[in-house]
Amino acid sequence: MTETLRAELRDAIASSQVVFVIGGGTTIAALGNDTEASDRASWRGLLRHGARFCHSIQLADTAWLARVESLVNAPDLEMLLGAGDLICSRLRAPHGGDFAAWLRASVGSLVARDRALLSALAALQTPLITTNYDDLLERELGVPTVTWRDEASVELALDGREPAIVHVHGSWRRPESIVLGNVTYQQLTTNPHTVAIMRSLFVQRVVCFVGFGDSLSDPHFGALMQWCEQSLHASPHRHFALRRLEGTPRPRSELDVVRRLFPLDYGESHSDLPEFLRTLKPRKRTQTRLRVATVPELLRQGMRIANIVERTMAIDYETLEGLRPEHEGEPRQWVGIVRDHPNTVRLLLAGEDIVGYWHIIPLFEDVFARMKAGAMGTTEIASDQMCAVELPGTYDAYFMILTIAQEWRDTATVRMLFESVLDALEEFAESGVFFRELCLDAYTPMGKAIARSFEMELVAHHDDRGDIYLRRMFPFPRHAILARRMRLTSLYQAHFLQPDA
Repeated sequence: MTETLRAELRDAIASSQVVFVIGGGTTIAALGNDTEASDRASWRGLLRHGARFCHSIQLADTAWLARVESLVNAPDLEMLLGAGDLICSRLRAPHGGDFAAWLRASVGSLVARDRALLSALAALQTPLITTNYDDLLERELGVPTVTWRDEASVELALDGREPAIVHVHGSWRRPESIVLGNVTYQQLTTNPHTVAIMRSLFVQRVVCFVGFGDSLSDPHFGALMQWCEQSLHASPHRHFALRRLEGTPRPRSELDVVRRLFPLDYGESHSDLPEFLRTLKPRKRTQTRLRVATVPELLRQGMRIANIVERTMAIDYETLEGLRPEHEGEPRQWVGIVRDHPNTVRLLLAGEDIVGYWHIIPLFEDVFARMKAGAMGTTEIASDQMCAVELPGTYDAYFMILTIAQEWRDTATVRMLFESVLDALEEFAESGVFFRELCLDAYTPMGKAIARSFEMELVAHHDDRGDIYLRRMFPFPRHAILARRMRLTSLYQAHFLQPDA
């Protein structure tokens, strides 16, 4: 389901339907290991800083500080809002000089030390709304600040006509726009233009929340979610909340169902989020050169195996209709296999994006016998069942997949990826690695056509894997793509026609 949703979100981004709503987690990620600054980037931390600021400039005594800090530390939302009101009152917000000075000292001084997430968001080129008071996104994108009080500018920014970061809870540079306590939340949630804009996004666009964790319960978004529950339960639009995967995937709550809000796991670590966002970036085919790469090449360039597996599995779900997790297996299974057997994979790249790949699985004889008989599925394959192609020998192989993302699939691209298979077979043969028998699955009519084109024999059927085809590798099939491969043919002749082959 996750891959289906990701593909849907990617398509929505490509068609300019998506608006990202950015929460405090994004700023915290950008601050890197600066724990003191990260605390100020959270709502509780900012209120705590505000209370201490009032005390430090002698606007409040120790008893007042203790009272406000107790409100900040309380689990109740109303207590937090009350703390915000007390701080705003003491600093004479919104027009008091001390209020502006505190915003500059607390939020205006934040500096991005890890730009990966900001850069990934910028690359998506979608309208961005933020609940944050800082201007880290503006500095990254080089665009101006717009707040909820700039009604015309908000519309132009969300339409894409005048790019800007929309601060729906205000910006530190505009103290009169800051939403911090009960009083200012009341002003925001009763502002007709803001209410209309936010509701229209959920009706007409696709909204994706980033950096919110599980918190959409403040007075603003709480009221918006309540309206969604009442009004959007039959809406065809899906909206998304990106979240970190924690153990077993969490089911959607009943409230999320009626709100049409779909949680989308981006990885097991916060550091996985930038790479996840990069996989959502629309690909501009006409400006991108295609090439085939190996796993070790990408690892040397800084890509992680988990990211490679994540993207190739996403392509599987995009291209194989009806594919389900029980067919595909879990990412950790394939991470282990690719980590231990990296030379069994080739990847088709458009720029830095993986848009296709193939994977061949050399198996020990007993495992291969089960595989070609349809007695085991791909989810049962393990690294210790695979032969090490780094060592010379003659092996049997399961050709698991050759696939290309739909938008890149044309004659020249398919030919390029097929040629890379033959290039790899030749490289293997040069190092003394040969394949005796090859089997593959055919899920689709195209897969069956390819198997028959290479003179493979239908030998079995598997409920999940589809039809299973088999052939001996040598003599090679009579196919034009192989006719020009004289060196490959020569190597296989010398190996298989010798008496002890």
